[in-house]
Amino acid sequence: MVVAESQVTGIISALKDLESSIDSLDVTVTDMKRQMSSLVQKEIDRLYEKTRAIATTEAEQIVEEAKKSADERAAKITNDTKDTLEKLHKDIDAGFKDAVDVAVDVIMKPSLQ
Repeated sequence: MVVAESQVTGIISALKDLESSIDSLDVTVTDMKRQMSSLVQKEIDRLYEKTRAIATTEAEQIVEEAKKSADERAAKITNDTKDTLEKLHKDIDAGFKDAVDVAVDVIMKPSLQ
């Protein structure tokens, strides 16, 4: 019976060592999970900032292109307006003498009769 008792004591001792090892592994796994979670969060933050920077750059390019397009359209409208104004001045200048003649004729006709 002493042999059996010695074997039981050995098995109990081995089970205690195994329980200790399992507890140690559990602590290690928990620590690894925490470290992994921290690394994942850091990577998420890094990718978020990178995505935000890319989006900001693209938005700035879109705004710059829109501004350039608007400036080009405004310049074209300004040039067209200047051309129209010059034509209007030329038409007024060209017809001014005739208009004065017509006005003088209208004013003078009643007094001539």
